[in-house]
Parts: sequence; structure tokens; C-alpha cells
Amino acid sequence: MLAASEEVEALVAALRQEVAGYVVRSIGSRELAEAIRAGVEAFSFLSQCALRPKKDSSTEGFTGSP
Repeated sequence: MLAASEEVEALVAALRQEVAGYVVRSIGSRELAEAIRAGVEAFSFLSQCALRPKKDSSTEGFTGSP
């Protein structure tokens, strides 16, 4: 899934829909290449920014760990 949002809520909603990967438009070329390779090899992929904890209250309790 190519997403515009880096918000945790958007990632969680996508995972609930059982997406195989989550890539935000703001990623760099190296991370995009990793995502494409993961898809070709039938692996899941999550953009690194989706795993970074945010400091606002909407992500309270989110550690960024899978």
C-alpha cells in the first residue's frame, strides 16, 4: 500500500485490512527499493517512519517495536 499518511492510526487501519506492505510517499529511494524487493519475494514491508514513535498523545503506549 502506498500511503500519504505517516500517522500510526493510518498504519493500524491498513494492517487491519491485511495489507502486505505499507510504504509512505516520503520514503527515499533506498527504502523504496527494499519495499519492492520485499514484495517480489513475498515478504511484508513497513516504512521505517511508520515504526518511529510520535511524541503526541494519540500514540501513547506505542513503542515502535513490531
